[in-house]
Amino acid sequence: MSNVLGIGIPRTDTVVLREGVHAFLNAAFPEVQADVFDEDIDSWSSLREECIYLSVSSSSIPILTRYVAQLAFILRVFYDNAGSKDASNVRLTFGFPWASGLSNAYQTLYHSIFVERACFVQCIAAQFAELGSKETRSNKTSIRDAITHFQYAAGSLSVLASVANAEVQNSQPPDELLSSSIEALKYLMLAQAQECVWQKATQDGLKDTSIAKLARSTADLYHRSAELASSSKLPTSYKTHTRFKQLHFYAAAQYRKSCDDLIHKRYGDELGRLTLASQAIKKALALPTRTLSCSVLVEDLNGLKSIVETNLSRAERDNQLIYLESITSETSLPDIGVAVMAQEVIPEGLASPLAQVHKQDRCFGRLLLYGIDVAERIYCDKKQMFLESNIEPQLEAMEQEAHRICDRFDLPRSLDRIESPRRFPTEWTTYSSQLRRLPLSVLLKDMEKVKHLAISCNDLLVSLDGELFKAYPGLDNDLVSQQHDLQILWRDYQATLSEAGASDSSVLEQWNDIRPDLEAIERGRDAVAELLMPQTSRMERERRNMAPQLRSVRAEYEKLQDFASKNRSFLLKVRTACNNDDLRSQLVHANREQQVENNEMQPVDPGSLQPVLERAMQKYTPYIQECDNMRKMQSILLASLGEKYKTLFSNAGIQAAIQAQDAVFARIHSSFEAFTVLVKHVQDGSQFYNRLHALLLDFCADVHQWSQQANQPRFGEFPGGKIQFRD
Repeated sequence: MSNVLGIGIPRTDTVVLREGVHAFLNAAFPEVQADVFDEDIDSWSSLREECIYLSVSSSSIPILTRYVAQLAFILRVFYDNAGSKDASNVRLTFGFPWASGLSNAYQTLYHSIFVERACFVQCIAAQFAELGSKETRSNKTSIRDAITHFQYAAGSLSVLASVANAEVQNSQPPDELLSSSIEALKYLMLAQAQECVWQKATQDGLKDTSIAKLARSTADLYHRSAELASSSKLPTSYKTHTRFKQLHFYAAAQYRKSCDDLIHKRYGDELGRLTLASQAIKKALALPTRTLSCSVLVEDLNGLKSIVETNLSRAERDNQLIYLESITSETSLPDIGVAVMAQEVIPEGLASPLAQVHKQDRCFGRLLLYGIDVAERIYCDKKQMFLESNIEPQLEAMEQEAHRICDRFDLPRSLDRIESPRRFPTEWTTYSSQLRRLPLSVLLKDMEKVKHLAISCNDLLVSLDGELFKAYPGLDNDLVSQQHDLQILWRDYQATLSEAGASDSSVLEQWNDIRPDLEAIERGRDAVAELLMPQTSRMERERRNMAPQLRSVRAEYEKLQDFASKNRSFLLKVRTACNNDDLRSQLVHANREQQVENNEMQPVDPGSLQPVLERAMQKYTPYIQECDNMRKMQSILLASLGEKYKTLFSNAGIQAAIQAQDAVFARIHSSFEAFTVLVKHVQDGSQFYNRLHALLLDFCADVHQWSQQANQPRFGEFPGGKIQFRD
């Protein structure tokens, strides 16, 4: 049975990665589509799945090492990537379940790739420790293999100490990942490797002094492990084991040195060392040995105890009978010396994990160049800012200035009206279509109907005048009150009819004014042309007189239009240049020259590519100068246009012709507006008089009813009979 300890392998389970990794990539690397990395995520999952079901075997270690290397690469491109968007603050939505291999604790979910890597490094250390503990050490080869395994385990734990960073420590990891536990286990592995060296030395028959030094160094390593274990969360069996072993090898070192003292006749030293060895053995056996995981330890120590006791009895007897030397105290004994042969050896795959990740096997390898993607976006932003700050505002200001001048001069309409004097009002089509829908003849008929309704209403009201306003002597108070109410209503109707009649008269007067223009519009283009002929002839005459000036203004205006077209073409040219400017090949070349993508596979820092971006932006500087030249040219063109326009339109004849044409156009427009009002008036009048006529009929009925009551004979009652009065 083995008298050395292994390390339990941490326990984990399957993890579904895709959805959680997508969420992380979308948050930390917004410039790329997360689903592009689906194959990388699947490779990650497959490699992890292969690792969690490995048995203790030397063939398992390369698989674990390969996965740890991938994790190191993933951490590099995820968290040490200068192009990422604050990835360190992006919390993983997925987790890795882990439980200690040294106890039966339940698994805990850790949302950290750092914890995942640390746990698998611990798995590698545990694999080496278990392999070392399973060696029989019955021959030199097995002892040598055990030494190698324990030294690799110590080296792996040394790597673990460096990767179990603050994030790991703060996440309450499995007990063996705490800093004190890692150090305690590392010294335990070194102590066990040193113990194997001591074992081989005893088998090889080395001198007692050499064996004593090896045993002393073994005891020192166990002592260091025991000290660290006491403040750790390692199981009690580990703490007892290291303390027990420390005392064992302390006693063994003293015993071996006592043998050398006997040979060199240092009898007092011999007795002192044998006494110390005996005391150490007693202390070891006083420990709670039931907590030891290796029961053979007690058997080994009892064997040493028997030897020490035998030699101590002999030495005491010989000294009492022969040598008579005093026993050398512990403080006076010469130091045994040390011979530390065990060294931590870092496995090749853990010493430089990134070097183990071949280019074709990298998960998320594209993120190495994510900094170039970010630099491309920055370059696009710079180009867009160049357009928005230096080109587009200038061209927009030029366009607005040209529009302002044209609006002020009413171009090109002011030129068109002179060059084309036989023009019609711009609303001609609207006027014509309206009159086709409602001919004037129909309107006249409607007006006549309204007129007859007004007369009918007036006649009804007049017919009630005599009946309602004559005197009725002797009427009852109620009838008198009713008569007054009816008279008030009659006067209201009369006032309403008077107002309506006045409105009708006003509209009729307008109709007489606008009728000639409307009849001309209704007859068609020829009639309107004849109506406009005086103004047309006058404008034609002035056009011929000012033909050179007119052509000059037209030419300047057309130059302005051509210049505006050139401005738009220039803007399109600059935008096209920006859109077609692909800088990626230059960025990749610059990155290669800087040797950013070296053996350590350092992600690209976008900041290091800033000089490339600045050089690339220099080619857009000439556009600024060209834009400034265009602005100056337009200013000259606008000034020339303004001068020639003023020369043309300051001519008295042109001004008079334009004013005359404006006046007749305004008159036609006013006529049509009046026509629209007239149509509305006729429609409203028809509705008004129809409603009023109905009200007047009801009013007539009320008056007739009241009149009948007022004209009825009246009777008075006297004592002795009735007297009837007749009118």
